[in-house]
Amino acid sequence: MHRLISRKCILRGIPVTGTVSDWQSALKSAMVMEKLIELLDTVKQWYDSGWTEVPLVEVIELIIPCILHLENRVNEKIVTTIL
Repeated sequence: MHRLISRKCILRGIPVTGTVSDWQSALKSAMVMEKLIELLDTVKQWYDSGWTEVPLVEVIELIIPCILHLENRVNEKIVTTIL
């Protein structure tokens, strides 16, 4: 598990010093920030394309993770654990 966390930290430029718990909290903060930036970018695209109101369906799609994607991640974790 620590390899996955360290790899994702390195990809984001997060230093992998300290404990694994430190890596996890830094990675979690970075991922939350990425999600917020993505959301702001989407809202800006809506505004630039002339939307005067935020489309509810698109907001729900952004907030609720895709079930298929979640299922794929779970299956990937199971296969990785077995291997």
